[in-house]
Amino acid sequence: MTSLLIGPCGTFAEKKARLRKANPDAWSARTLYLDLLKDPDNIEDDDELGFTYVSHPA
Repeated sequence: MTSLLIGPCGTFAEKKARLRKANPDAWSARTLYLDLLKDPDNIEDDDELGFTYVSHPA
């Protein structure tokens, strides 16, 4: 279900461990990026499709 939400939104928030939900510092937003310039011939594994998550403060 999470992957279906990331597609249209582009970001999701992730809670850090051992912090309260009400604390704004407990959350960090992550954005999914796709490397369109990655050479598909050099892909050895299905895990290397050019997707990268980048964390930034929410």
